[in-house]
Amino acid sequence: MKYDSGCLKKTKRTLSFKVRMFSKRKILFVAFFAALTAVIILPLSNCNRRSADVYHGFLETGEFRKMERADQMLKCASCHPQEYENELKGPHSYSYKSLVEHKAFVNSSSYQCDFYTAHVNRSFENCMGCHAPQNLYETLLYDSLNRPLQLAENLLQEAHPRPLTREGDAQRVTGVDCMSCHVNGGQIVSHKHIFKPEDSIAVLQTMPMLTVNNMNCYLCHFDAVRNFNSEIAIKQTGSALCMNCHQEHDAQGEGTHYFYWQHDAEGKQNPKPALLVDDFHFEAYEKNKTGVITWINTIMPHKISPGPEIVLFCDVLDKDSAVLGSKTIRINKKKEFDKEMYPNLENNYLAGIEGDDVPLHGEAIEYQFPLQRAEDAAFFRISFMHKSQYWFPDSLGKVSLVKTYAYEKEKQVLPVQ
Repeated sequence: MKYDSGCLKKTKRTLSFKVRMFSKRKILFVAFFAALTAVIILPLSNCNRRSADVYHGFLETGEFRKMERADQMLKCASCHPQEYENELKGPHSYSYKSLVEHKAFVNSSSYQCDFYTAHVNRSFENCMGCHAPQNLYETLLYDSLNRPLQLAENLLQEAHPRPLTREGDAQRVTGVDCMSCHVNGGQIVSHKHIFKPEDSIAVLQTMPMLTVNNMNCYLCHFDAVRNFNSEIAIKQTGSALCMNCHQEHDAQGEGTHYFYWQHDAEGKQNPKPALLVDDFHFEAYEKNKTGVITWINTIMPHKISPGPEIVLFCDVLDKDSAVLGSKTIRINKKKEFDKEMYPNLENNYLAGIEGDDVPLHGEAIEYQFPLQRAEDAAFFRISFMHKSQYWFPDSLGKVSLVKTYAYEKEKQVLPVQ
């Protein structure tokens, strides 16, 4: 077959022109699409930034400041539902109600201790500073961004740096809430959110050193934190951080905000302090028909606070779960705190049973008790109870953990005392 060279050249020119036209159209289409995308996305981006500014800016508005505290917390919850769930159902948010209930109980016919009732009525408003405090970064910690170390050292030297209290039941009802520890006037105090310098919202953030160490906790839990020296108390890392132990974890192992307390989430893990029960070891001595529990503390890095009490109900069981012997162990600070409170209670001592304080240096504490059929001991069970006050009856405590350990007999002979 013969080809017409002129026709072929014309065909090539036509194809070349069409290719150039297609390339130009493609370039124009890509450029138009990119421009259209920019027109759509940039306003949305600016809108999102303005929304973020508004989100933090609402703290400064008159409307927000006029809201009751519970409604302000709902505003926080609208963007932070998980944190709200953890905090507003935990012991911090219950602190105001617990103090009110405490006062109601000691003034009821169920409680017969006039000198303590008089003390509670007299001290009620003073106690409120920790149970419904004003925002800490607007009061005691107001200069934490500029001089955190000096501020921390000064606070550690004070006998009792009690926070100022909010006024009125409507503002107190949320207890220790989001704003107590995360608002500095119109600013958010946080160490969780890191913003780029060009973000306009960055100017609304403060990240003082004190948000990531123990000083926030110290203002109310001074007795516990005071056991640490000032260097440890203001460190940002290490085993001495309160939050290393005083939080629970979700199903993914991520730490939640603080303890759940008023409800038990399905499948939740127990907080680290509950591991205290693993430090109690049982041994049965058949010859003496005696049980011995030995406590060597490896969990708690500080002593217990003055008022609360941990009660451990220990039972030795046979293979059929029949109780062979029991021992109640109390961990409290009654001996020390009674002396401190004696002159404030019209020269009286508080009720309750003296227990042991937490041993911090590896020493062992032993508890002996009679044991029927020691040879049949098969299980050692511990029920972990927490009480807000050691001088209140055990019926007001909350059992948060029951753990049973299998016991292997060693048939040791109990040393002669």
